[in-house]
Amino acid sequence: VLTNSYKDGFDQGNEEYKNKKIKEYEELAINDCKNNIEIRDFSKDIDSIYVDVYNEAYTKEYDRIKNEEYEKKGYNDGILDKYNNEVDSLYLESYKKGHQRGIDERNLIKKECFDMGYEGKNLNFNKEYEPIKEILEKEYNKGKKQQEGESIMGAGVLGAGAIVGVGAIRNVKKRKNKN
Repeated sequence: VLTNSYKDGFDQGNEEYKNKKIKEYEELAINDCKNNIEIRDFSKDIDSIYVDVYNEAYTKEYDRIKNEEYEKKGYNDGILDKYNNEVDSLYLESYKKGHQRGIDERNLIKKECFDMGYEGKNLNFNKEYEPIKEILEKEYNKGKKQQEGESIMGAGVLGAGAIVGVGAIRNVKKRKNKN
């Protein structure tokens, strides 16, 4: 009975120790990768379980970081309305996802600038869109021109309506005067 209790306690303690070490090696790998430290070579004394955990965590973190980088690159290229055909195939999906987000954002900010011009507001956009400032200014001016054109046309229609109305009133008065 004592040996079973000892064995159970030992096994439990050993399992806790292994789980703690696995966690340590995972964290070490993630920190190494984030800090741009090359993947480590471990001495033969280190149990292969921990080496495998380290290598797997490092690779996983490296891929996560690279996917993030390519998504940001795609986003920036989408904002600039350009496409990079030489993206590593491992990260192409991330690049495409970011690129589409960038295109969507570009179209949205262009519309917002057009609307600002149309509504007579001052042109205002975030600093991140500075690389496409000229395009945004053109959209703003298009909105401004369209509003001015509609105002002139509206005034023309209103003026024509007033002339027709005055003419109709005169005709009615002439008829009344004849009777």
